[in-house]
Amino acid sequence: MIELRDVSAVYPNGTLALGEVNCKIEKGEFVFLVGPTGHGKSSLLKLIHRELIPSKGEVRVAGQDTKTLSPRQVAFLRRRVGMIFQDFRLLATRTLWENVAFALRVTGVSRRRIHRVVPDLLRRVHLSDKADAFPDQVSAGEQQRAAIARALVNSPAILLADEPTGNLDTDTGWGIMKLLADINLSGTTVICATHNRGIVQALRRRVITLSHGKIALDVPVGAIRPTASIRI
Repeated sequence: MIELRDVSAVYPNGTLALGEVNCKIEKGEFVFLVGPTGHGKSSLLKLIHRELIPSKGEVRVAGQDTKTLSPRQVAFLRRRVGMIFQDFRLLATRTLWENVAFALRVTGVSRRRIHRVVPDLLRRVHLSDKADAFPDQVSAGEQQRAAIARALVNSPAILLADEPTGNLDTDTGWGIMKLLADINLSGTTVICATHNRGIVQALRRRVITLSHGKIALDVPVGAIRPTASIRI
């Protein structure tokens, strides 16, 4: 599904994002990315989403080398790879329904299909009763749920989550992680960058630790114990 082979990435200002990273993530996995701020978690997600191009090595998503994709192919790839962020990135002047619908409209989906798909997605994230509310009229957790619904509009094979609970209280954060776990159970590959040690230890999924742009540890599913030392 996803493979990085000897990948290094450098930002335009010369900052090293990742160095000589090798990893493979199979279809249907749930993987946590952990490590200190600025050590490569978000950069790894950007490589998969093709927002960042490797300066060395190869990133393959669903068998395709992301470096060689045409603009049209990049757009198609991003329909297969949904992404959510710590700051939600909802359109403030549109309702939650309109935020989700907009993601379909820009890809040319018919009005009829939009009116069929959007209610189903809002129901899936438990927001049916908030469809007509604007982002500033709902809680942070509800904004993140709307962002998840938006990320799912194209039924992506992969969902990337960059600190999805970073702006949420503990209970709300757990609700979001349960939703991501449910999405994973439906067959979607989920890759989640987080600083939340409690969630990582409790869910006991595969954990990749990044340090100074390199993979320091890759712990398989079920191996994390409540007393395990994880540098987050």
